Amino acid sequence: MILPLNSNLSSNTSFNENFNTSTINSFDFLINLNLSDSDLTIHQIEQLKSLLVKYYKCFEDTLGRTSLVQHHIDTGNTKPIKLHPYRVSPYRKEIISNEITKILNAGIIEPCASPCAAPITLQSKKDGSLRFCIDYRELNSVTVGDVYPIPRIDDTLDQLQNATYFSSMDLHSGFWQIVLDPASRGKTAFISHVGLFRFRVMPFSLTNAPATFQRLMDLVLGGLKWSCVLVYLDDIIVYSSSFEDHLHHLDLVLQHIQQSVSRQGIQPDPDKLRAVQEYPVSTKLKAVRTFLGLTSYYRRFIKNYATIAEPLIELTRNSDLKSFQWTEACHQAFSTLRQRLIEA
Repeated sequence: MILPLNSNLSSNTSFNENFNTSTINSFDFLINLNLSDSDLTIHQIEQLKSLLVKYYKCFEDTLGRTSLVQHHIDTGNTKPIKLHPYRVSPYRKEIISNEITKILNAGIIEPCASPCAAPITLQSKKDGSLRFCIDYRELNSVTVGDVYPIPRIDDTLDQLQNATYFSSMDLHSGFWQIVLDPASRGKTAFISHVGLFRFRVMPFSLTNAPATFQRLMDLVLGGLKWSCVLVYLDDIIVYSSSFEDHLHHLDLVLQHIQQSVSRQGIQPDPDKLRAVQEYPVSTKLKAVRTFLGLTSYYRRFIKNYATIAEPLIELTRNSDLKSFQWTEACHQAFSTLRQRLIEA
């Protein structure tokens, strides 16, 4: 998650900038993280590193697969799109072969038999090297759009005005952590001199890929958004007004990301359940936001979560402490959410 990813959301899918095959011992990396050039005190650095090490599994570079969402490509009744491969020189063929081998071995793509075929193209980068791309413009032109909202940059910047501590992180090849549903895989087929292949995971620049990814991030961090976290696709910003608050907010965010997965799929984290069960009734705004953050991650286990939580959500929308009023409806919502999650 800590590794940088420059998502390419244009009409071509780019690979070689976004794929890292190195093995990183995340625990050792975090232990030896050098923060001496920061403005933090030695004690603050120790506190921060201790928190990060607690969630070291979040920082491993092995790609996972989320079970929260799948990506679907809806092309209606459109006939399969079949395009011929572009002609390339022997030198470029070698580059294509190497890139295909790399992502094939990583389980990103698989050989296929499909009526669809998109061509590969190599685009020049600023440094003169070539970027491996797949031209999905025809597929995107017949795909039914997904209008799931993507945050506005100006709204995001406005939210940061009163914060003094920031942490930014992005997901390592985040789009490739979303599985393509079986019915859609054949539509991503691309043709080359070494054969026909299709994606097993979501390519970076399918027209609805940003919407699917934003939906995933909202599921994971929805209860924390706009209170201490901003999420724009695979970029996450945690912001706070004090260092103590920032450690607390980072703890919440990493708790949400380090989800518990069993053979039956995602299950409520026992530690989180215990925290909810023991969480005291509080009429302070900060405590209410924390409680919503604890419960919202597992909202899928609580039927009608949004309806039940509405009095508390409405309470947190107003940051004016003078108008903060803990009503009977708020108390009922708090008690119901806590009980429902304990029973999940």
